[in-house]
Amino acid sequence: MSPKSPRGDALSDVIFKGTDDYRPAGMAEVTLVFENDGEWHADDEGEWGEAIPHEYREMAELSITRRLHQSGESEYLINRAECRLRDIRDFLAGTGLGKQGYSIVEQGEVNFIVNAKPAERRLLI
Repeated sequence: MSPKSPRGDALSDVIFKGTDDYRPAGMAEVTLVFENDGEWHADDEGEWGEAIPHEYREMAELSITRRLHQSGESEYLINRAECRLRDIRDFLAGTGLGKQGYSIVEQGEVNFIVNAKPAERRLLI
């Protein structure tokens, strides 16, 4: 969500601007594909957890896509179906991959973690 993560000033900086030989792209797209093996969202008693919303539990693969258009408009998709950013956040809420999770560490943040004081590191963990 932040243009600073991919070292840019604006989110549109991630869209290919073109060269002498190639036309500029109208959008950038990123898709994360998760394998749903049916094991990671059930608890010890065989009850379904909250990690995957009910409507996606039977699917073998789950994909989350963001498209950013040159105009600045974003599209969000779950399994190629258009949705809201809120739907994606809700989808990821029980997996640890949410906004507050450190399952995905941004470039430059590793240095902060390595050089952090023990008390700061405990806060992260």
